[in-house]
Amino acid sequence: MIPRSSIDVFAKVWAWRWLALWCVLLLPLALLFPPIPIDETRYLTAAWEMFNSGQWLVPTVNGAWYSDKSPLLFWLIAGGWKIFGVHTWVARVEALIVALGMLLMLRRLALRLGMDARGADTAMWLLAGGFGFVAFSTAIMFVLLLSLTVLGALHALLDLDAGKWKHGIGWLGLMIGFGLLAKGPVMLLHIVAVAVLAPLWSDTAHTHKAH
Repeated sequence: MIPRSSIDVFAKVWAWRWLALWCVLLLPLALLFPPIPIDETRYLTAAWEMFNSGQWLVPTVNGAWYSDKSPLLFWLIAGGWKIFGVHTWVARVEALIVALGMLLMLRRLALRLGMDARGADTAMWLLAGGFGFVAFSTAIMFVLLLSLTVLGALHALLDLDAGKWKHGIGWLGLMIGFGLLAKGPVMLLHIVAVAVLAPLWSDTAHTHKAH
């Protein structure tokens, strides 16, 4: 008879193989799909001018200050070009990595909210199998970075709920900072309500209202 522990290990390894297969299936799309006008070509132009001019603080498009978007996406693309050369696939593979990070952070969040491993896996695969998520998982857009930072901020709020004040505040500040650099102040809209209403769902917040 096979020990139960061995079965559990095999199930975990098999689950991660499916996740690797998910990435492999999307990788050709990331490597071969051309940029889509107008948004992706504009973002690549901003990253190219940043890469070409060496001006990393102020994004520009056709030489004009591009203040419509935050710079984190352009930094990542231009930084990737510094390492791998100027190719569209660099930006798309970076997007796929961010999407993978979202899946892993969602699974971890589900576990921290009390789900068992099977429930957490189900939550992850519901997201991974969604048409919208798959369509945007290699897109050169800001939404993936925003979503990743929001998930990180939710983890920070759970740290605060657990009484891990220093870690929670530090991680929350870091995620808010990256969220602002990824998409701007709209990032706060996704977490302010959860934080302000913490006394309704967190015993720690109910007991330490000032915190």
